[in-house]
Amino acid sequence: MNNKSVAISGGHTAGHIYPLVEIGNYLHKKNGLDIQFFGSKNDLEYEIAHENQYSFKAISPTQIRTKNLLKLIWGLINFTATYFKTLIYLSANRPLLMLVSGGYTCAPVGLAAKTIGIPLIVFCPDVKPGWSIRFLSKIANRICCSVSDSLKYLPAKKTSVTGYPARKEFYTYKTYKSRLESNAENRTNLLIMGGSLGSKEINEFITNHIKFLTMHYQITHITGTNEYQRVEKKWKMLNEVEKSQYKILKYSKNVAELIANSDLILSRAGASILGELTALAQPAILYPGTFSDQYLNARFLEQKNAAVILESLDQNAVQILEKTLESKETRIKLSDNIGNLSQGNAIKNITTLVIRQINE
Repeated sequence: MNNKSVAISGGHTAGHIYPLVEIGNYLHKKNGLDIQFFGSKNDLEYEIAHENQYSFKAISPTQIRTKNLLKLIWGLINFTATYFKTLIYLSANRPLLMLVSGGYTCAPVGLAAKTIGIPLIVFCPDVKPGWSIRFLSKIANRICCSVSDSLKYLPAKKTSVTGYPARKEFYTYKTYKSRLESNAENRTNLLIMGGSLGSKEINEFITNHIKFLTMHYQITHITGTNEYQRVEKKWKMLNEVEKSQYKILKYSKNVAELIANSDLILSRAGASILGELTALAQPAILYPGTFSDQYLNARFLEQKNAAVILESLDQNAVQILEKTLESKETRIKLSDNIGNLSQGNAIKNITTLVIRQINE
């Protein structure tokens, strides 16, 4: 029995994994707790868990929410198998608490923990919780959420608005206005991000208008691993002057620095924006596409006048992008409003609840 550890689970996207890692590292450093990570060996969490020297338990659940009957049956079989596999492991390596952040990986894991009396805390990173968080919230001891708009989807009596735990490097930079004043560059800097795998829609939009954009702005474009080669082919077709104004990256571990050095970002609206953009007070234009959870994240910020939403990527989107890039006043207003949404130190807020629950 390991009575000096906390188990965590959540996966498939960086927006679910990095909050767990930040909390896990804080608990290890401040409270001497070891971390057990339950996730898929074929996804991002496996690499990140090993980078942070966590004990990793590989599980293999699959999606349940599907209209395909065969996939549904297979998902239920994997859910049951993962549940019993986790149950056996937790019984032999009992942690003090289980913390989950969403994704179908964590549903059977959280259920197994509660079955044998391990306290369960659920963190909801997006505005609207996914099915696994809604499922586990009914049996969780405590629930944390990034923003107050999540409260209407969750049991209010046991839910706390803690903020989203962005990686610690996002808290090392000055406010946007201070960065703007110290920026000696003549050109306005635009950063494009479409997620770790990449957004084909955003990438095509940028490459289709790159000649216009490089005439006026300095562009940094994180293409995503799946999209890099296609964007690179377009980059090679540009002249030398255009290439000098347009930097492409497949992926970057220095996202905080890239955002801090930009005047505006064009991005998807995954859960991480609720912490990363808030921490940096960063003006942003968001394109959530057809992802309902991303649209609600973006809509939350838009309603607070803290970001701009693009409903589609067309010529009107180019005009909105240009108008925002040309207006320092607009960018500062967006920065002030998104900075005001900060819940303080979200990592400390959540770890305080974790330690309190362990001690009960």
